[in-house]
Amino acid sequence: MIEKIVLVEPEHDANVGSAARAMKNFGVKKLCLVRPKAKLGFEVTLYAKHSLEVIEKAEVFDSLDAAVNDCSIVIGTTGNLLKYRNRLKKCITIRQAKKLVGKKDCCALVFGSEGSGLSKADLGKCDVLAAIPASAEHGILNLSHAVAVCLYEFFDYNENEFVNAAGRAKVLESMKLFKRISGKLSHLRDKQKVTSAFKQVLSRSRATGGEVNALNAFLGEVRKLVEKEGKQKKIVEEK
Repeated sequence: MIEKIVLVEPEHDANVGSAARAMKNFGVKKLCLVRPKAKLGFEVTLYAKHSLEVIEKAEVFDSLDAAVNDCSIVIGTTGNLLKYRNRLKKCITIRQAKKLVGKKDCCALVFGSEGSGLSKADLGKCDVLAAIPASAEHGILNLSHAVAVCLYEFFDYNENEFVNAAGRAKVLESMKLFKRISGKLSHLRDKQKVTSAFKQVLSRSRATGGEVNALNAFLGEVRKLVEKEGKQKKIVEEK
């Protein structure tokens, strides 16, 4: 389920307040602000009608990593669905993203600033990238409106049964193992691209804990073989 809304560098008090109100509408209580540019003054309370407790309990962080380190899945948002159509970080609709989140998941929905959206670095820290399909004539939604639409889509999540999805720590372990292996394959072209592809496929698959444990055991054995082969090759070259 949606555990928290994360606003990265929000610029306007009105949007922060309106986002808090939308959160109250759909039962989400945790608001995280990453390096907020908004003053968080009177306008916030004005627009956060009947939801001041969300604002009062909001947490401020210096980085996106710190804001989502307790989450099992992190969904970043963008206003441009077509921009990422042919890239490794494939963008899906928010409705499709909903199907990846189970009832026992701790999920964060991440939104960028009104002016520039999420940075490339912060997008890379998200497990899934999602957008709200809208008119090509004017497809960028107001920040608080986007929060409301996304929360509406996620409000009825009972049909999802990904109750055994692996924790984020286990998935990150798989990614680290894969990166370590690819780094030692001298003939592998564009290692960063291959590693990024593995990361995106694994993130979108929502594999179970048992599946990820099995994958990590396999990758661990592959790593040993690759490192052993590298040591043997080094000995031969030294001779």
